[in-house]
Amino acid sequence: KAFAHADVKILCESLYNELLSLFSPAAAWKERCDSIIAVLRTFANPLAGSSTDGPKSASMVDLRRIEDILNEYDRLKVDLTEVFDRLTKVSDAATKWSSSVSTCLLDDSQTFEECFAMVEQMGQDRPKGIIVSPTRQIVEALGDLLRWYISAKKCVSENSDRENAHALLSAGLYV
Repeated sequence: KAFAHADVKILCESLYNELLSLFSPAAAWKERCDSIIAVLRTFANPLAGSSTDGPKSASMVDLRRIEDILNEYDRLKVDLTEVFDRLTKVSDAATKWSSSVSTCLLDDSQTFEECFAMVEQMGQDRPKGIIVSPTRQIVEALGDLLRWYISAKKCVSENSDRENAHALLSAGLYV
């Protein structure tokens, strides 16, 4: 009886320790994922799931934080694919958006008007709740600059009066 008790204690104790070594990191990882998803839901990010009614979180989630947590997944040795897949979709969409903005801006074949239309659309398509490069402020400033350029070009081509040209020049200095 004592021999059987010692075997059970040895087997169960090692099993307990092994389960604990799997559970603790996985639980901490999932908790961090859940907090990221909760923030994204407050910003109504459709890839994070249904949005939550309530005040927005004070801060958005940095894309690097999402990428870092996704990189940790392979070391968990636990199947949490649903959460992993959701965050992967969020990360992929943000990365794709960032790449498309860069591609648009570096395309020499586009006119300023075409680039302005794309910047306007990209501002609307921006991933919600995620800090991604270029920032919202940069995209908005670029839109303002392109809008000003298009207005200045129109003003010059139409030979507008001096007062309009001066106002436009002043607006350009602000931009």
